[in-house]
Amino acid sequence: MQSFFEKLKSKRGMIDFATLTGAEWFWGILIVMALIAIIKTYFGINTGDVAQWKTYLERLENWYRSIENVIRIIAWIVSAVLVYGIAFSVTQRNKYFKLEGERVNPPVKESVDSYANAKWERVLKHMESHNESDWKLAILESDIMLDELLDKSGYHGVTMSDKLKQVDKSDFNTIDLAWEAHKIRNMVAHEGSEFAINSREAQRVIKLYEQVFKEFKYI
Repeated sequence: MQSFFEKLKSKRGMIDFATLTGAEWFWGILIVMALIAIIKTYFGINTGDVAQWKTYLERLENWYRSIENVIRIIAWIVSAVLVYGIAFSVTQRNKYFKLEGERVNPPVKESVDSYANAKWERVLKHMESHNESDWKLAILESDIMLDELLDKSGYHGVTMSDKLKQVDKSDFNTIDLAWEAHKIRNMVAHEGSEFAINSREAQRVIKLYEQVFKEFKYI
């Protein structure tokens, strides 16, 4: 039976009767006889009567016309469901591949401000030195970072003091620390070599800046 149906699916859609075996001939004739019996029994048509076939086809045509609009509506609904199913499947597939890609190659989490972090790393590097001049440089660079932070936060002015005076303490919890650190920065900048600072004090001042930066997730 399997080889018989396989031959029905031949490339030309034709059966090569010369290759059929005796069993295949038997089953083929049996199927044709069964189809004829079904037509006679359920449709009441004499297979040799052309007029009856014509009447039957006309009935089918009239029946189709009576439900044509219903069939069209059903076809539109089925088409819409299929289109939605395809779109949903494509969306889910894209999500799957995206999640799978992130699982295999997890994205690198960038810092809030890579530029600020790079500058802060340089400040910490200065603080590792044993030279007072490097500690002072670390304070000066930290103050520059504070100035940039204020600009990004929307505080503008000619000097750092002008910007800090605009700050509302309720929006800037570490404002007092910023003022204290900036005042020491001014002494470093204005007094130059005459201003002496030890490692412990320099570390304290850098910690003041650090607390300010961390409040705003700047580093």
